[in-house]
Amino acid sequence: LAADLRERIEARTAELHRSERLTESIISHLASGLMVTDSGGVMTLINPQGALALRCDAADLIDRKLTDLFPNGGELLEVRGESSHRELELALRDGSTIPLGFTNSYLTDVRGNREGVIVIFRDLSEIKQLQAELRRKDRLAAIGQVVAGVAHEIRNPLFGITSVAQILKREVALPSAHQELVDAMLFETQRLNVLVSDLL
Repeated sequence: LAADLRERIEARTAELHRSERLTESIISHLASGLMVTDSGGVMTLINPQGALALRCDAADLIDRKLTDLFPNGGELLEVRGESSHRELELALRDGSTIPLGFTNSYLTDVRGNREGVIVIFRDLSEIKQLQAELRRKDRLAAIGQVVAGVAHEIRNPLFGITSVAQILKREVALPSAHQELVDAMLFETQRLNVLVSDLL
């Protein structure tokens, strides 16, 4: 009986060690930051990606109160019912800010008592830059469409004016003073056409 009990304990212990190693491996290889705090807001765990996102060493964060390190970080610990994605401009210790996307939930014991907060977060800086670049490109595309429309509307009457001036120059015997006016008209329409091309 004692030998059987010992074997069962050893098997269960080995299973617990495997489970611990698996959990540690998952936490350390997560693409997102993972932070766990106790009920007082003191960080008890942070994974490497989380420390990287917060621009800190993990050793500088553990056993420190979140709001002591990041004054406006209290929102990360505010659990609002159903876990939903939220964003926060987190003020860092060097005075800069980073946009964080995060979800959080309570850490509870086996009886359901709250022991702290689990926060999963990600630095959104690159995503925000891409969104800004996309908005800029959309604005430039809209400007391009407006310019193309305006250029088309200008070129149509320009073509008509140029055609009439060329006919007058070629087919009507005009005094030299009027001939100079027609030449000036052709020169100016050509200049306008070049300006429209430059605008495009």
